[in-house]
Amino acid sequence: MAENEPEQKTDTHRQLIEKIYSAAMDPAGYTNIVQAWDAHFTAVADRVTADEDGNFDWTQEFLGHFEQAGQIFDRLDLTASETLTEQVRAMQNAAVLVGTDGRAFCTNSAAKSYLGSVEGKFLIDLAYDQPSREALNVLMQSTRSPLPKGTRIRRIVRLLPEHGEVTKIFVADLARDQTDGSPVVFIRSVEDRWHDSVRPMLQKSFGLTDAEVELVKSLQLGATIKEVSRSRKRSPATLRTQLSAVLGKMGIHSQVELARIVSGLIDGLTNSAVTENRALPGATRKLAPNQRTYSIELSGGETVQIAESGDLSGLPFYLIQTTTWPTLTDQIVQSLANSGIRLISAFRSGSGETSRLPTTMTLDELSQYHLNIVSHIGLERPLIGGQCSGGIYALALAKLMKAEVSGVLLVDTGAPLQTFSMINQMPLAPRRLFLAARYFPSVLRTPYKMALKDFYSGPDGEERGVQYFVDGSPHDQGSVSDPAIWRVVRDNFDYVMRNWEQAIQDVIFWSSDTSELLSDVIESTPVTYLQGAENLLFPPRFLHDLKKQFPSIQISVVEDEAQLLIYRRPDLFSSTIHQAATQR
Repeated sequence: MAENEPEQKTDTHRQLIEKIYSAAMDPAGYTNIVQAWDAHFTAVADRVTADEDGNFDWTQEFLGHFEQAGQIFDRLDLTASETLTEQVRAMQNAAVLVGTDGRAFCTNSAAKSYLGSVEGKFLIDLAYDQPSREALNVLMQSTRSPLPKGTRIRRIVRLLPEHGEVTKIFVADLARDQTDGSPVVFIRSVEDRWHDSVRPMLQKSFGLTDAEVELVKSLQLGATIKEVSRSRKRSPATLRTQLSAVLGKMGIHSQVELARIVSGLIDGLTNSAVTENRALPGATRKLAPNQRTYSIELSGGETVQIAESGDLSGLPFYLIQTTTWPTLTDQIVQSLANSGIRLISAFRSGSGETSRLPTTMTLDELSQYHLNIVSHIGLERPLIGGQCSGGIYALALAKLMKAEVSGVLLVDTGAPLQTFSMINQMPLAPRRLFLAARYFPSVLRTPYKMALKDFYSGPDGEERGVQYFVDGSPHDQGSVSDPAIWRVVRDNFDYVMRNWEQAIQDVIFWSSDTSELLSDVIESTPVTYLQGAENLLFPPRFLHDLKKQFPSIQISVVEDEAQLLIYRRPDLFSSTIHQAATQR
């Protein structure tokens, strides 16, 4: 057996590699290709038990597999399959596209089975009631006049089926057809879905009991009172009384209004329109009294939109935003104000009024870019910082500014990844990403392209995208059940997918060995790490090892928190900023 073992391993690798290439030929096989990569990584990594002086004999082999898969994927015609028409046809729930003339020009099989043959017909004629007709009129009028970039128009409507009297709830969005850029109305049914976070929202907002929420859920999923009566062994009269109590608590008068409210909640939690009109986080949101935005133009001609949050005359903290994190919630902004912190941040590349940065910029070029912003604003000895890969950029900026900064705050940035074993301890999904970024970054285009298609394929793909951010972290997976945190993570993933080439650059810098950069900064600048103890990407033990090497580093490890720390503990985030900004 010993003599045949190498040959058997080779056969296993060939089978896994073939599976990778087969999956790459089918863009819809995103899950399959990820599983194939994972299986191959596990098979190869099992042979590597130590760093072997930094020489990994499998690197070139693995690089070849990723590159070949990427070349195959690049040869696919992605343009047609990324149109709204293709996405509508692939959706499981009923979906319809309506042109500027008000006529439906694309319906999927689910819509045809429910609404009948509506292509070529005016969709407004199928509206069940006057509010639905008015909502569709608003959307149709919007297709005929240009809207400011970032504007989002969404309406909840009810459509009457071809046969029968049972109506369905639909979400209607203003969107664009990627084929020619023309405006369309994108309509899809939502009543056959439920989100667990609706339960606490209904109970907290309207005081519904568990039994009342169960009734709402059953009705939302399409059951009739008679069907609920049979399944719950309750009389129809009792259930109608219970429904009346629900309507009374919510201040509404009909089951139609109930369906509108619940459908809007569910759609906000679980789905989003595939449209370039969708507002990015912070782009069009109404500013609170403790926030302001303005634009500046740098010497190189780049336009940069700046947002300031918190105490607008407080201690300055310059935060570098990357593709991944963070989005500042209202809770964070209020905590900043309470702590006397003036957080200054440039909008993410390409959003708002900010010019899109080249994705080929080096770390030195990025640090010079942020130095120009800091100099233009006129900040004197500010604290600077960043989260995840933004922390790497903050270190590079601190190296340029030296004694001109009061300190550096690194949130969830983690200790420099100096060895293979430090990457190998990560959960599988980020481990795969960091290995590719560190050893063969050119191949990262393939998984990002596939994740892009998967995320915009529908609710299931969006769910996979959100869960990717918290993969391998039970603590964070539990946290995203909170609707507010779910929205933050979903919107962050949405930005990443729209800017996946920039995200690749971020991960490449983040996964590199930055110990030399850190060493240069520590000579002149105080450095503070803030991290959750349950952060599985960078276990705290690596930070404690780092402190043995650099005793001046301040480390704050927060128990029972992981990567979503600043959203769950905005008060702690703000107080840590204050401490880091005032230390000397």
